[in-house]
Amino acid sequence: MEGFGGRISRLPLGFSAQEAEGMDLLALNFFSLGPNAAYAHTFVWRGFFLTGMLSAALPLSYSQQFFHEPNAPREHVFGVGMQLFLRGFVGYDAGRWSVNANYVHNRVELLAGDLLPMTLMTGNYRINFIYRFGVSERVYPIAELFNLRRYL
Repeated sequence: MEGFGGRISRLPLGFSAQEAEGMDLLALNFFSLGPNAAYAHTFVWRGFFLTGMLSAALPLSYSQQFFHEPNAPREHVFGVGMQLFLRGFVGYDAGRWSVNANYVHNRVELLAGDLLPMTLMTGNYRINFIYRFGVSERVYPIAELFNLRRYL
């Protein structure tokens, strides 16, 4: 199950919906909730690893568009949207340290009726350098409070 929502009220510089019947988009509200399916696989060889993950969802979605023009229609749209989430990792894992690079891509089709169809595409790249350190005896009781295995 996956759900999220948002409001886009500051559009990127140069964004104009004038091609869509002469109306400029002012803001957009959206919300999605529904099931998703995912597949992930990891290949490990001598401390090196490669992981890929794909998730797709068909949630029930709602969106509402606001335009600059006072008489422009304020459209409310309900329906089934499409979402795609990709993630990839590559790196090396040693006993006390690890280094890896990650790529994340999220594509969300926003329901917008006939006025202005829109797709949100977000993502990022990351490089992580990780060093694992032990916990001293004085800090150990506090660290145990955050150990999830203790509560399962």
